[in-house]
Amino acid sequence: MRLWGRTVDQMGGEARTVIDAQPPQTNAMGVVLNAWDDLSTCRPIGMSEGWIPWTAADRWCTRHGLDDDESRILWRVIRKLDIAEMERKAFEAKSPR
Repeated sequence: MRLWGRTVDQMGGEARTVIDAQPPQTNAMGVVLNAWDDLSTCRPIGMSEGWIPWTAADRWCTRHGLDDDESRILWRVIRKLDIAEMERKAFEAKSPR
């Protein structure tokens, strides 16, 4: 398993503890994680990496047969994941190596 571009072994024992303590995934979590993985490739790249576009998420939802309510929920989760990802990258950029 890879997390933030590193294997769990590279991240140390604490990472293994966190991963082992995760609850089992539901079908909804699987859909969100697949969408996140697919949509992460749609970020605009320029001077820095941008946000996942709503249009890409909308196309993903349509292609995978999600109804309007499911699409709205998926978009909210994708946006929250996007915010967390940007915050993590900003934190790592400021951290001494």
